Amino acid sequence: MAIKVNDGKISDRLNKIRAGVGVEKARFVPRPHTGRIDIKLDGNKVESILNHPSGLLISRNRPVFVYIRDHSTMSWLLDPKGLKRIHFTVCRTLRQMKKQGRWERYRVTNRDDDKYYIDFRGGETEARLFPCQNCLNEVGYQCFSYDDMPWWQRNQIVESFNAKEALDLLWQCFELFKEQVSTLGPATWVSGYSPLHTQISRAYRAHKGFACEKCGVNLEHAKQCLDTHHISGVKNNNRYENLLCLCKLCHADEHPHYRTHAENCRGIIERARREQGISP
Repeated sequence: MAIKVNDGKISDRLNKIRAGVGVEKARFVPRPHTGRIDIKLDGNKVESILNHPSGLLISRNRPVFVYIRDHSTMSWLLDPKGLKRIHFTVCRTLRQMKKQGRWERYRVTNRDDDKYYIDFRGGETEARLFPCQNCLNEVGYQCFSYDDMPWWQRNQIVESFNAKEALDLLWQCFELFKEQVSTLGPATWVSGYSPLHTQISRAYRAHKGFACEKCGVNLEHAKQCLDTHHISGVKNNNRYENLLCLCKLCHADEHPHYRTHAENCRGIIERARREQGISP
């Protein structure tokens, strides 16, 4: 018997992307279920999981969830949705937690039965956890959208979230990402940039909290006004020590020929600098 899953038209989107990168047809790739992942995050694991070019949380070459085990408050007994959330993308919440250095509280898991071990009042128990809405918005899970969906419909998606279905869909996204990378040939290197430049740039800017490393202006609300600058000038050297997150105006200081292009964002950047008390 075939099981139909409402994936919010994600399959249609994946097919269009596959066609765009020259992959003839979408095929279901079973998600590997061998090997339970349940680890505590530390500095090294944070960097590897949060900086994956796909934008998903990846551990041991497969999508995972991260969540906080500590639930010392009793309020969740009255309202299960009061529990801390599970995350599966590099969302705004995780970027903020990383900035605050609060990663020792997080666990990584690929458990898919909607039950998770949490610490409560000095003991361990199992509880259902609901997904982070920022993560749902990032991947458009079940067509979830802050902009185009009323609150009650968003709540329905949160409450009906199924971990197994979500991990299966995330696995398809991850396989598509790997397949897309494999189709990039030498011609993509003509510009000097590596095939993964776009993904690496996005991950690096998120890693820096969407703040310019030169003037300090935060442009999370206007990410299009931020660039990733290669310090050495070697465009395919994407080691983080060779990268800088710069607003377009600061980037233009490094590349004078870039000034005309940067003018498109001047008003946005200068207004953000004034609002944040940053001198020109």
